[in-house]
Amino acid sequence: CECEFSSNLSEFEKINEENFNTFLNLAFDLLSQEKKIYLKDKNGIYEFSLFKNEFIGDFLLPCDIKAINSVFVCSNENLKLLASLEKPLMKL
Repeated sequence: CECEFSSNLSEFEKINEENFNTFLNLAFDLLSQEKKIYLKDKNGIYEFSLFKNEFIGDFLLPCDIKAINSVFVCSNENLKLLASLEKPLMKL
């Protein structure tokens, strides 16, 4: 897995065995100071930060947005049933 690390989005550095612990310590220090860190891989750039008492959900589920279709599976019969329930509520 090729991954790159950045603390400011302007310059990314590749993570390897030699610099892994350095970036791990830097990430810990930055997050402790309530700053953001960024990781980049072949799928895009990910921003990480700590919650500041603003998360009001019951749980957090991290996932790859491309895999969301496999998380919520619905058959054609279920879609038709849902459409028949929703249609009377819609104004045409």
